[in-house]
Amino acid sequence: MPVGKKDASGSLSKSSDKTGPAAGSVRGRRTIDNLFRSGKRLNGKYVTLIYNDRPDGSTRYSIFVPLRLGGPIRRNRARRVLHEYIRTNPHPAVIGKEIIILCKKPVNDESLKKAGEEIGRLLSRLAGE
Repeated sequence: MPVGKKDASGSLSKSSDKTGPAAGSVRGRRTIDNLFRSGKRLNGKYVTLIYNDRPDGSTRYSIFVPLRLGGPIRRNRARRVLHEYIRTNPHPAVIGKEIIILCKKPVNDESLKKAGEEIGRLLSRLAGE
């Protein structure tokens, strides 16, 4: 069980159980639209990374799973699994970036595993740029 500070509700605070740098999520329609429109892209077979540098050096990322890739239970599971992959496999390439991870293939156990591996490869490519 993770050890860390508890907040007012008695549950562990989010920052206490992370292995990588604390990251917020990309929020706001304008921010998301700007990132989709002017962000740089790294394409893979299972996911696409859309990213931009952040002027304040903070890290933010979100995972998008389109409706066409499955029902709500499958899409939410995909988001949870990919968030967990990113949390447990921190990569220095994400620091100071705002990233959207866009799933491209239908969601099942095999494709989620391959998508996680592909995220690692794409982040390595991002670090090399």
